[in-house]
Amino acid sequence: PERCMKPRELSAVFNRLYNQETAATMAHHYIKEEGKPQVETQHQSFAPKSKKPQIVTPPSLLKRREHDKPPGPPVPISMKLYIRTRVEKEESKPSSTLHLSQATVRKQINLFHSGKISAQILASDVITALFQRDFMPGDHWDIYPASAREQQLLDDADAKNKEEGDEGIVSIFEAEKEAIWDWKDIYSVASANATIKISSGDIHVDNYRYYVAG
Repeated sequence: PERCMKPRELSAVFNRLYNQETAATMAHHYIKEEGKPQVETQHQSFAPKSKKPQIVTPPSLLKRREHDKPPGPPVPISMKLYIRTRVEKEESKPSSTLHLSQATVRKQINLFHSGKISAQILASDVITALFQRDFMPGDHWDIYPASAREQQLLDDADAKNKEEGDEGIVSIFEAEKEAIWDWKDIYSVASANATIKISSGDIHVDNYRYYVAG
């Protein structure tokens, strides 16, 4: 015959099963209690942890390269620059204002104006700046330093032979800068030359010529 459980016995069985179920559930879940440090349960330690990809900006984008910077305003200079080409001189045309944007030559002009460099050095720097303006660089070119040969100043007796820009002249130079291509049976010369007249406040580039031959 089947045994029937009394209500008190059934209640005790249900309470025991409930306590077992609750203990098993709590063993696999983390319950954070206030005031206690966080502890991972066994269930959490085996759980896969997702890692978010870290986005890193390339260093090249954090700092702009020097040659990518927009050019600033030109260095102010204390002297006026003028130029007349060989063709303009042959046609008896006057000189025009010369604009040299290179910071190096503009700084050199200020150094000469303050008495810190010679007129010969300044003449070499001016013809170099003009050469760099007109020259198309490339492989196999050998670029040589500029030269500036000082010329004798005209005295009052030779006033009739004076030309434009000769008033108040301190020094006159025949300046030249060239590059030579000598590679694979090809020989070529790129040259810039001019008469550079320097006074205390002006620089006159006269009879300027740039050419490539060969």
